[in-house]
Amino acid sequence: MNNALHKTLTVAIPIYNTALYLEQCLSSVLNEMTPPDVEVLLINDGSTDRSAEIIDSYAQAFPEQTRVIHKENGGWGSCINLAMKSAAGKYFRILDSDDWVSRDYFPLYIKELREINTDAAATEMVEIYSGGRQKIFDIPSGIKGSVSSMSDYIKDGSGFPMGMLTVRTSLLKRGEMEVSERYYSDIEFILKAVTSAKDVYFGCGALYMYRKTDNNASTAQLGYARHRRDFLRMSLHLVQYRSTVGESLPPETKQFFDNDLLRIGRFSHQLYLSPIYHLADVPPNTEELRRWSEELRRLAPELYRKLGKVRRKGIPCIWIWRAFNINLYNIIKLWK
Repeated sequence: MNNALHKTLTVAIPIYNTALYLEQCLSSVLNEMTPPDVEVLLINDGSTDRSAEIIDSYAQAFPEQTRVIHKENGGWGSCINLAMKSAAGKYFRILDSDDWVSRDYFPLYIKELREINTDAAATEMVEIYSGGRQKIFDIPSGIKGSVSSMSDYIKDGSGFPMGMLTVRTSLLKRGEMEVSERYYSDIEFILKAVTSAKDVYFGCGALYMYRKTDNNASTAQLGYARHRRDFLRMSLHLVQYRSTVGESLPPETKQFFDNDLLRIGRFSHQLYLSPIYHLADVPPNTEELRRWSEELRRLAPELYRKLGKVRRKGIPCIWIWRAFNINLYNIIKLWK
């Protein structure tokens, strides 16, 4: 790749065994309409299917716009950490390898990015289900093409799915922006990126096409149950980050961050205490949750205290479990 050419956007694509969808993904960002100031980072996370072959064929066809990294399997977050360090573009966005972008809007969006200087940009995202049903995460028409301070936008609790978000690369090259290497690192990336940005530009179209699988509830519950530890690890990373940057954040951003941490803390308890996540092949070890809870009390005593006050149907389940080791989630159906 010709590194002498200024790159407006780096698109980071972490890839692991998605050969079935990869052609659609890569052809949406690497085609005859792709602007020359786009850099596409293809990070192969130890794929064992045809993904590596497909990656290399696109790199050969578009050598000026691609960089390929083949690595041992380390998880989605490990790919993102590597991409953030390697990115050459002024802006950075993530494209999962089973999703794609609008080929028509992508060049227009690059034109928009060339003309702005905000810390972040947001575009509409479309969830696409296997039966053709769609759900649009839209941006109100009145703010398209405009700029807002991030703190003003998020003060009412509004946030962004990952597919809507583009971030100034220089914000992501700070050491504390690294994310957990395996599961739930997308949650960490979004919250860190949103709370780091001072302002956001709202793009004029729908860019990201998110392939939504029709997994049923039990499949999702099994996934969460298998990776409880990863969720706890991710949550502590965010708590540590919040303590590092907290005093520099605007009040509205602090509140947004703290509200998200409270939701993450509540869900951490549900993963270990709620019967819907008590599956035979992955039973919960509540001692892990108790150790996590003690670490949380050390790192973030105020968040620890707030979690103790959380009530479901009037009952402080978390406080009762902490104080008496009684799990009320096992007694009444509070999770409904």
